[in-house]
Amino acid sequence: MEQAWAASIEVRSFRRELASGYASGQVAAGEGEAQATLLRSLQHLVVPGLLQTRPYTVALFRRARPVAQDAEQAADARLARQRILDDQIRRFQWVITEAALWWRPADWAVQAEQIRAVAAATSRPNVDLRILPLDAQAPTFYHSFTIHDDQLVVADSLGAIQLSDPDDIAWQIEVFTRMQQAALDPAASRAVLDGLAARFAAR
Repeated sequence: MEQAWAASIEVRSFRRELASGYASGQVAAGEGEAQATLLRSLQHLVVPGLLQTRPYTVALFRRARPVAQDAEQAADARLARQRILDDQIRRFQWVITEAALWWRPADWAVQAEQIRAVAAATSRPNVDLRILPLDAQAPTFYHSFTIHDDQLVVADSLGAIQLSDPDDIAWQIEVFTRMQQAALDPAASRAVLDGLAARFAAR
């Protein structure tokens, strides 16, 4: 039984994968996303990749460790993934912590533009985006993750952890659902985003 459970987990070292550059990882992430029709993601560190602007993305890669030598190419590859948002067959659900919206890899102008882009994404009919405010009482969680349909969970820790065991996936779906319930509704979330964008633009 333990061997079967271990076989359902794949751990990829970020350090080893990034030794050859960041762009290839973005291509691989896009290929994985293309296989799903429903993506549910909890993000507590940065703005989700599918919602990032190019200046924000480039700054993010340039501040990464190890330093991205291919930041421009990696940013292009990440933005290419965003074409999937235009496919109305697919659905996207995000819970983003307010803290992730405040953390900035670049200046306030870049951050304001980024938050406006996240706000604009809420108008898409296939997007359900909710903000978990700083003062919310919410379940404990330790990492960001994305659920691909009901088949796979990709979690970010010290490496990319992929879970395919049905019980593990059900557990992560439960965590995501509880986080979604603790977050603001879409309309209130849009109001928070608009307020932060204006606040950052004035800095």
